[in-house]
Amino acid sequence: MKNYETEVKFKIENSQKLKEKLIQLGAVRKGETFEENFCFDTSDRIFYHGDKLMRLRKDAKGITLTFKGAKEFKGKIKKREEVEVKLNDFDNMKVILERLGLSVFRIYEKKRETFIYNQTEIVLDLIPFIGNHLKIEGAEGKILETIKLLGLREEEALTYTYGQLAEEWFKKGYPLTFEEEKKHQNAR
Repeated sequence: MKNYETEVKFKIENSQKLKEKLIQLGAVRKGETFEENFCFDTSDRIFYHGDKLMRLRKDAKGITLTFKGAKEFKGKIKKREEVEVKLNDFDNMKVILERLGLSVFRIYEKKRETFIYNQTEIVLDLIPFIGNHLKIEGAEGKILETIKLLGLREEEALTYTYGQLAEEWFKKGYPLTFEEEKKHQNAR
C-alpha cells in the first residue's frame, strides 16, 4: 500500500555472517550509506506519546522528511503509515519545523548496508550504543519467506523501534552518534 511500510527487525550479533549468507543466496547489494537523523516533536511530546515520528534525515541519497504513524502488528510484522518527501535544503527545513513549534528531541546516526532479495529490501544497520540490526521490508508474505530463507525465527523479531531500544541512552543525555559512543567507551 502506498505510504505504508511493512517490516520486521531483528537484533543480530554477526552482520558479516549474515552478509555472506545474503551473497550466497544471490541477494543484490545496493550499497552502503551513513545517515544523520533528527527527530522532532512538540514540547509536550505529542508525536512520541502518540507513537508517531517526524524525522529529518540526511544521507548520501539526499535529505528526506518523514512522518511515521502509529505502529500496528500482525504477529511480529510491523505496519505503519510512512509519508516521505525529498528535499534539497536541510537547514531551511529544520527552521520551518522549528517555526511550526517543533524542536529536535533525538539525534541518531546509522551506518546502513542495503540488499534486495526475494522481492524484499534487507538492510543491515549499525547504530551507536545499540549495535547491529537487520530490517526486512516488503509484502508480508515475502517477509515471512525471507525470514525462513535467512535461517531466522519470526518469534525472535523485535516489536519496538530503534528509538525505544535507545531510550536508556537518550535519558542519560546521549545523542546516538558514533563520536559520542567512542567518547563513552574511552571514558570507561
